[in-house]
Amino acid sequence: IIRFPVSDVRRMGRNAAGVQAIKLQPGDEVVSMDVVPSEEGEILTVTEKGFGKRTPVQLYRVQKRGGTGLRNISDVNKTGHVVAVRYVKGDEEIVVVTRNGMMIRMPVSEIGVIGRVTKGVKLIELGDDTISKVAVVKD
Repeated sequence: IIRFPVSDVRRMGRNAAGVQAIKLQPGDEVVSMDVVPSEEGEILTVTEKGFGKRTPVQLYRVQKRGGTGLRNISDVNKTGHVVAVRYVKGDEEIVVVTRNGMMIRMPVSEIGVIGRVTKGVKLIELGDDTISKVAVVKD
C-alpha cells in the first residue's frame, strides 16, 4: 500500500499518460485504490481466500508519490492475494462477491481492527471458491 497526497497528482488532459503512483516490484500489480479523506477512518483489506481486516489509517505513513509502498498482508500463501483495499469508517456494510457468483453482505463493524502487517481474520468460508470483488455500501 502507498499513501500520498492527491495534490501530488496534477491535472492532465485525457490523452496524457499520467504519473507513476507506486513503484512495483517484479510480480506485483495494482489491484485497488481509494481516496482517504480523513485520518479518523480505517483501511479495509480483503483477500481472495476470504480473509479481511481493518487497520487504522494512521499506521500507513504518507509517502511521496512513486515510492515502493508498505507491506499490508502477511502469509499470502494462506490468505491469498489482496483483491480489495477500501477506506471505511466502521458504520458501513460491505458486499463480497465470489467468482462463482455468491454474494454476502456484512457490517464492517464485525471485521476486527488489527495491525498493518497481519493476515487478518477469516470473513467467509469459501471452499474452492475465491473472492473477486468487494463493494462498500454506505447508507
